[in-house]
Amino acid sequence: MIQTEKKWADIDVDDDESINDNEIKKKWEDIDADDDLEANKKLSYFTNYENGIKVVTKYSENLKKQTVKVTKKIQEVVIKKKLNKEINNRLNLKNFNIDIHSSVTVEPTDVVNIEVPKNNPLDFLKDTEYDYLFAEQTNKTAKDLKNRFKILKDEETEDVKAEDPSKAAGRREGLYYRPHDTQNKECTVRVTNLSEDVNENELSNLFGKVGNIVRMFLAKHKETQNSKGFAFITYSKREEAKRAIEKLNRHGFENLLLSVEWAKPSNR
Repeated sequence: MIQTEKKWADIDVDDDESINDNEIKKKWEDIDADDDLEANKKLSYFTNYENGIKVVTKYSENLKKQTVKVTKKIQEVVIKKKLNKEINNRLNLKNFNIDIHSSVTVEPTDVVNIEVPKNNPLDFLKDTEYDYLFAEQTNKTAKDLKNRFKILKDEETEDVKAEDPSKAAGRREGLYYRPHDTQNKECTVRVTNLSEDVNENELSNLFGKVGNIVRMFLAKHKETQNSKGFAFITYSKREEAKRAIEKLNRHGFENLLLSVEWAKPSNR
């Protein structure tokens, strides 16, 4: 068996270049598409601009070890606004070097003491007929009633005119009745089921259509001045009061049905 050895001198230069070309060619052929994807994994995201639109491509790996490619397209719009130079300078002013994080620029240094006057502005009402307002709660009720009925003491007692025995039979003995009170009671009607917002003008316009109103009393709350829901209306004639009951009883007024009846005399 004859063995031939190829010496260094026998190797041609062209043979050496062909060997290097084959090795390089083999390396490029062995590269698979997965190897290229692995190379892209190393680069988590990259940006590119296409026709003024920013394209952001990002590679990530999900729970199943699968590679996910996410592409975002962002269009950037530049909005130009005109700003006054003086306004910009004021916005950049420092906060007087007091406290950068505080919005208070100037703190007050003067302390002003306010003295509350000891004198009550209603002191001039003392020692008068309104002095009961300053009294204790125990005596206030008695003084209030005393001042209310003080007017009755100054009035002179009027003579009682003779009346029919049938009308006088229903009265209590030992009490004084004014003649005009008796006449007003016969011509007075009681109106109930009124709303809280009703006033005297509305009642006068409604009940004045059936007769001449002599007197009207609308009960109101002291605090709110709203109606309590009832009123008394006195006519000049009994026929007018009767006509008011016939026409306005169960009459619709402010989403409510009025109840109009004869006023019952008070047992005093």
